Formats: sequence, C-alpha cells, structure tokens
Amino acid sequence: MTNSGDPTRRTCGRWSIGAVAAWLALSLVGGATAAVAESTGEPEIVGVRIGFDGRYKLGHWTALEIAVRGGERPALGYLSVVVPDGDDTPSLFATAANRPLQLVPGQTTRSTLYVKPGRDLDELTVRFTPLDGEPVEATFESNSSRQPDKLAWALDPRQKLYVVVGPPIGLSWPLGAKLDEQVVLRDTSQLPTRWYGYDAVDVLVFSTSQAETFRLLREDSAQLSALEEWLKMGGRLVLAVGAEARSALDAASPLARFAPGKLADVETLKRGDALERFVGAKQRIPFAGRGDNQGLLVARLEHPLGVVLVEEGDLPLVVRTPRGFGEITFVAFDLDRKPIADWKLRGDLARQLVAPQPKGSPATTGPANSFPVVGYNDLSGQLQTALDQFRGVRIVPFWVVGSLIFGYILLVGPIDYLVVRRVFKRMELTWITFPAIVLIVSVGAYAAARWTKGSQLRLNQVDLVDVDAASGLVRGTSWSNIFSPVAASYDLSLQPARLGGEQEPAPQPLFSWLGQPGTAWNAMQGPTRGPRLFSRPYRFADRLDTLLGVPIDVWSTKAFIGRWNDRRPASIEASLQATDRSALEGTLVSRLPCPLKDVLLAYDRWAYQWERFEPGQTLTIEPRNERDLQTVLKSFHAVKNKQNDTFVYQAQPYDQFSHDIPYIVRPMMFYREAGGQAYTHLSNDYQPFVDASDHLTLRQAILVGQVADENYRVSQLQRSGQPLAAAQDYWAFYRVLLPVKAEE
Repeated sequence: MTNSGDPTRRTCGRWSIGAVAAWLALSLVGGATAAVAESTGEPEIVGVRIGFDGRYKLGHWTALEIAVRGGERPALGYLSVVVPDGDDTPSLFATAANRPLQLVPGQTTRSTLYVKPGRDLDELTVRFTPLDGEPVEATFESNSSRQPDKLAWALDPRQKLYVVVGPPIGLSWPLGAKLDEQVVLRDTSQLPTRWYGYDAVDVLVFSTSQAETFRLLREDSAQLSALEEWLKMGGRLVLAVGAEARSALDAASPLARFAPGKLADVETLKRGDALERFVGAKQRIPFAGRGDNQGLLVARLEHPLGVVLVEEGDLPLVVRTPRGFGEITFVAFDLDRKPIADWKLRGDLARQLVAPQPKGSPATTGPANSFPVVGYNDLSGQLQTALDQFRGVRIVPFWVVGSLIFGYILLVGPIDYLVVRRVFKRMELTWITFPAIVLIVSVGAYAAARWTKGSQLRLNQVDLVDVDAASGLVRGTSWSNIFSPVAASYDLSLQPARLGGEQEPAPQPLFSWLGQPGTAWNAMQGPTRGPRLFSRPYRFADRLDTLLGVPIDVWSTKAFIGRWNDRRPASIEASLQATDRSALEGTLVSRLPCPLKDVLLAYDRWAYQWERFEPGQTLTIEPRNERDLQTVLKSFHAVKNKQNDTFVYQAQPYDQFSHDIPYIVRPMMFYREAGGQAYTHLSNDYQPFVDASDHLTLRQAILVGQVADENYRVSQLQRSGQPLAAAQDYWAFYRVLLPVKAEE
C-alpha cells in the first residue's frame, strides 16, 4: 500500500501486522524498553491500538491509542486521524489545540483519541504535525479477512460485545448459535478514560480472583471516573468477587463503590442448590467430598441493596442493583475458581449472569435479520426514516421518476428523430432540437425539484429526557435530521437547556452523526458506493460537542445524535407503595416546568394512564385502577371469535412502516417489556440504552409522558453558535425512574 497525501511530506511508511504486533508485545512486556528505543532523525509513529483488543463497533465511539517515538530533539505537535462516518464522508479527529503532544527524544509517547468510525477501517492513516517542522504520517492496514492476528475488525452495530477484565469466566454460547463477541483483558490498562469509550460495550465484567487485575486502578484515576459515569449513563457491570473479596472490597479499594453493600465476611459454601436452580441445571456443581475442607468462597454483604436473584439460605449469591440509568450485577463468588471452574455448566451460568433472557422470550444470540422491504432492521433506523419526513418536502414516487426518465429517452430519441425527419424534413436541425430538448427538460426538472423539495432549511428533532428521581441525575438524548436545500457546509452543535436552573452551568453534550445499522445501500455495512461525494474531511471539535464544516448535499439530509447528563433538584415527587399484587398505591406530584400528555406509569406488569399531567398537579393512584402493561404497550384490541361469538384480545401487529414518532419511541423505551424482536420484528441493539425495561425488574416505577407545550424545548440545535434558523418539527419526552417502597 502506498502512503496517501502530499508527496512533499515526510512519511513513516507502511506498517505491517508484524510490526504492529511487535509494538504491542513490546508495550506489554517492556514499557521501559520501548521508552528508550533508539531514536531516528524525526518523530515516528510506531503503532496504533483501537477499541478493545482490536474490536470496535461501527457507529459507536471507541478509543484509538497512538504511539509516537521522539526524534533527535524535543517536539510539540498534534496527532490527527481521518475516519469515515456513517455516510462514508471523511471526518477528522485531533488532539486538543491547548494540549499538544510533547515528545522526548528517543522515547515513545502514547496518546489516545476517541473516534467514531462509520465504515470498516481496513486502513488507517495517522499524522503527527509538529509546531515547527514537517508533518509525518504512517498508514496501518488490517487483513481483509477476519483472522486472529488481524490488527482490528469492525463488529456489526447490533452485535453484542462483552468485555471481561481479569481471568476468563467461561462465557460461551450454545452450539450452532451465532456468537456475540467476547474480549478478555488481563488488567485495567486498556480501560477507557472517557465514559463514551465504553459506547460499544454491552456488558463489562470484573473478575477479581487475581489481585493484579485491579491493582493498577486508582481511586482518583480517569479510568474509574469514566467507568462510573458510563454506569450512570446506562452501562451494565458484572462484578464477581470471591476469594479476594477483602482486598477488592476494602474501604481503600476503588471497586468498593460498586458493591451493593458492605463486606461482612468471606465464607465457604458447601452446597449449590440455588445456583443449580438458577441455571436450570441437572448437572450438580462438583463440590469436594464431605471430608475435604474445599468449597466455594463467597463474599457475604451486610444488608445488600437491590434485588437478590440467587440466595443460598440467608447468603446472597447474586444481587442486581440500579446505578443511575445503568445497573450492577454483584456475584459473590469467583467464576474461574473451583468448584465453579470445574462445573460443566459454568458457561450457562456465566451467560445467565451476563446476558439473561427474560422468561417467555425467545433467545437471541446475534443480530436481527435484515428487512429490505422497509430498508432498516433496527428501531433506530425506523426513527431516522420517520425524522426524514419533512413537512413541505414532497417525496416523488419511484414510478413517477421512472416514467419521466423513460419519457425523456423517448423524447431525445425516436420523437426527436421523427420530428426533424418527417415534420421539418431537415436532419441537420437535430443540432438545434436536441440541445433545446435537453435545456427545456433540465429547466423543468430543476423547477419540479424546487417545487417538491422547497428552498428552506428544515429540521426534525426528538428529545428524550431521563430523570432518576432518587439521585436527581438527568440523562438527555437528542435525535435530529437536517434537510439542506443547497449544497453547504455547516458548523453544528447542540445546546441543552439548563434543567438544574439558570445558575447552573450548561451541560456539555457529546454530539456526532448518527448512522444507519444494517446492510442496506445507505447503511454502515452497506455496499461500497464508489468515489466519495465529499473528499475533504469535516472536523470534530476538541470537546466532541461541535461538528465543523459538515457537508450536506443539495436537497439531502443528514442525521445527528447528542447525549448529555445533568442534575436537577426535583422532577416528580412520588410517594409510591407496592401492594400484595405488585401493583401501586400512592401519589405523584409534577415539579416539571411543562405539561405532559399521554402519560404512562409502569410498574412490574401493571400500567396506569392519564391524558394530562400539569405542573404542580397531584395524581392519585387508585387501587384496582391498573391495566396490564403488555396490553397497553402492544395496543391490544377486542376481536370477535366467530366460532362461539365471544371476544378475545389480540395484540395489534407492530407497523414497521409507521412514521409516527411517539409510536416508534415507545417500543424503544420499553423494548423488552413490549416483546422485543418477536413483537416489532426489528432489533433495538444499536442504541440499547434507550430501553428501560430492566428497571421494572429492579423494583422501580417508570413514568413516561410527551411534552404537551410546543414552545418548550429541551435542547436547541445551533449553527455557528446561533439557533438553527429552520422550519422545525419537534417532539420531546420525559421519562422518570421512581423509587417504590416495598410491601409492608
């Protein structure tokens, strides 16, 4: 492969897989040796490491670690890399302008950029631009086929990624199932320092049976802060603590904050009936004989918070607890030590802990099938398609376009021939009639396009605000599609409202493009489209909150997503009590600044509904006033049985062609509870954090409502720092997690 770019630049050349592997081995076994490597004349880019052990997901943020070896003299400069977005448009990421990379002669310095690839990175070109010298760059390429020694490969956006930190836990899939991806990291050195570095991770597992696994993690480290923020934003952590519980959960240990209670003691368990029932296993755990002192070392917690899934006597073995919008599954034993390590069904146990399947739902071990009829295979794709329907922009049916093309061919071909030959009887006039026809048709096509597409910039936007009432944590998600009437470049950013009050600083969003999962022509895994429409890259700002110079073609659209978090003192004041039927009693008081409509309160398997919820209004939950939640989510309706003249309730089939925003957003918010893929025939794996179904199993109630005031905005899309001047359609939803007191 030849290096790209200006031939006057100094380049480092191409790096083979062997060279990259050598650098990785060097970094693992001899960091100090790499730091004093022999210097070349100029700085040299000597290696890259992307994602988790080379795995990354298309359409998700991932870490890109770059190693640069200093030259003969100290240097300051900037690293940059260009990766394609979901539309195959190049986008540029670079080190912050106020934090240049400092190189020491002969030493290797590592720096991490966070990038969002929308296409498979078969090759990656990294550039170092010194402040007082010529740029240098190196291109790294990976194998075209998926091989164990491949530098990196992209996962399907809907494929599950499980990252295990520490010894392997035996996670496996049934024979013949399409495997999700599992990565095992021996220590915490590769963990991200930003919460969005976990964007591609579905579940992170901490296996603490070996103390060196978490020894490098520090209380004040950026890695620990990133992990905690990711959890609060909707991440899932499985923490397995057994033999090393005293050191892992000591007050000075950074992992202690993730335990759902204080460590009381480490006990030896000699039976595993509860675990065997949990897995549904007929194979017994191979405990040692009665005369042997060996058993299963278990960490006993004092008054654990959350839901105890498995309990042997009075000893909790598996506990699930919410953490903001995410959750922690605490496992009080090691999965890699005897007797669990010798159990033939350890893989089933690990899979049940990491990827549990709700009762009555079909197991899914891989991405959903593609649905070429609708053009998308994920609910996020249906939402994007709905946001692409702009008022005032008419969609011309394909048969009309095809008919016009056929008519144009007839006009410039046989019709023109017959006219000049039989009417004018002068064939040379075709030099006049032919360009005249082309000109008239072109002007007509342009006029028709302006009539159907319009000349106004347009914006469709959806905001979802999640509030954890117990902690005041707020999580915001914004989806927006822009229709551009001209070919132009845009400087775009997202400005969330100060939900905590005007005196509080505005939250900093994470703002980027939004891709389409799947293999359709416009999807991230779709076919190669040939030469790029735009060759010049647009740039992500240093804080990843602004896109600079995003190109959008004439009469075209582009999709964006913003995510942010904040705090607010109050949203919904709830006094809720669970009854003996797992229903609710109590009151709700709205402290929101806006009225809500189509309000739904979900708890366990029950639902409560109201048409409006005004600011300051009190709602009283009456006994026996609940409805079945599945009936509400699936829009059950009465159907007459012709055989016996009785009525039965059937679920309304989900409409994959619908462009109704509230209709699409609701199953995204309650995907599992609504029946998942069996109901929608679409996956919800590209943005699984939107689904809050798991919180219903954590003894929390969920209130959802659509903002009824059209003038109330949760966030504002901006162009060059000013509100985007565009014709807009806007939808906003609030979703509040509410604590519920257990039945007394």
